[in-house]
Amino acid sequence: MEIEVHGRRVEVPDDLRESAIRKTERLSRYLAGMERAEVWFSDGHVGRLGDPVTCEVMLEGHGHVVRAVGVGGRPGVALDAAMDKAGVRLTRLKKKLVD
Repeated sequence: MEIEVHGRRVEVPDDLRESAIRKTERLSRYLAGMERAEVWFSDGHVGRLGDPVTCEVMLEGHGHVVRAVGVGGRPGVALDAAMDKAGVRLTRLKKKLVD
């Protein structure tokens, strides 16, 4: 899987980048064959007070796009929230593809 990690208005440290890549690779246990993944970190308020960091995960494969957004006080928390949501959405997509 090709994985890209980017930041909008925020610099992504190497340890956070490696963590995002490692966690995104683990998403293949839910549904294998995803071709491409992008992880975006952005700083700034998105409608919630006290949650300044947003992590957006977009996965492409099987002719589908799976998008999950996590919000948190720290980048690691936002990443975990986005990965949890992406896992649920991949499980749902796998069920659709199998049925």
